[in-house]
Amino acid sequence: SSSEFSMYPNPATDHVFITSSNELKRVTVYNTLGQLIADEMVTGNEYELKTSSFVNGMYLVRVQNTSGITTRTLNVRK
Repeated sequence: SSSEFSMYPNPATDHVFITSSNELKRVTVYNTLGQLIADEMVTGNEYELKTSSFVNGMYLVRVQNTSGITTRTLNVRK
């Protein structure tokens, strides 16, 4: 769908790039307990999410763009 996005590298260490063919609006990150880790209002088609403060583990990255919302899993390994 047009709300899809790309996220790389995954697994990530200190950052991950999020790109979309549609303009990005908001990026939210949750840990596996459902706690909000990051919430950023963004613009443009690419965003660099800094993960250097994240502990190792799995995260849910929820990306909202002009076409909708998509959630993907991100693995952080240091």
